Amino acid sequence: MTGGRSIRGEGAFWLLLLPMVAYLVIWRILPLLYTAWLSLADWNIGRGAPPRFIGIENYLRLLGDPRFHAAVKVSAIFMLVATAAEVVLGVALALLVNRPFRGQTIVQGILLVPMITSPVAVGTIWYILYNGKIGPLTYLVDRLGFGVQDWLGSTLTALPAIILADVWEWTPFVFLLALSGLQGIPETVVEAARIDGASAWKVWWYITLPLLRGVIVAAAILRAMDALKIFDTIFIMTGGGPGRSTESASLLVYRTAFTHFEFGYAAAMIMVVLALTTLLYWFYTRVPQEV
Repeated sequence: MTGGRSIRGEGAFWLLLLPMVAYLVIWRILPLLYTAWLSLADWNIGRGAPPRFIGIENYLRLLGDPRFHAAVKVSAIFMLVATAAEVVLGVALALLVNRPFRGQTIVQGILLVPMITSPVAVGTIWYILYNGKIGPLTYLVDRLGFGVQDWLGSTLTALPAIILADVWEWTPFVFLLALSGLQGIPETVVEAARIDGASAWKVWWYITLPLLRGVIVAAAILRAMDALKIFDTIFIMTGGGPGRSTESASLLVYRTAFTHFEFGYAAAMIMVVLALTTLLYWFYTRVPQEV
């Protein structure tokens, strides 16, 4: 009787697991395998011909493609600068808000608003802010005597402007993780250090920061993996311009596939970006996460 119940229990377990397995296979594994195969093929639907297997020619073409190299460079710069700024600001905000004060809950809620805003909405908001005719930011800078600035129309300011929008959107993510990490630090450890005469700086440097290291590393790697794939905000704000100064790897993949219809070549780009993202995740799993 017990054996029958055990068999029925295992059957129910696998039955409940089936939807998740089906989702992973249909929407994750099969598309990945298809993309990997397509990256080894020449397929331009504009020519009306079926995919033709060409081996690693698409990858060899990527090695000599300056436009792809420039797009990866834009993605890398965006990832490094945005992630660094978000980690520093997120941890600083967490330190400020972690102390009890009136309206603490309200402030925390307001700080999280940008994170729950869709990337398309964020891109639209900041596009309006930077607009040379109706943008409040442009108007403010002009009133301060610096003249009208074409923030998104200059190769010098377009990428920093997009990075600022991303920092506004995703600093709350780092803030939330850092705040949870700070609240998990035993108060007795901090109090013992203060009783021993440690200054606020020494408490931060020798106690808080080491105990928060795992959270900071996790937040940085998670944001870096997401920032490397940036598409929505850039597409809305600049479309990759001016010229190609803000064209990210994801945006180039989109244009290669849906403007030039080179699906095989676009698939090869996807696999390279995926490999870079996987490398970041591998690094994350190798870094000690003790908190």
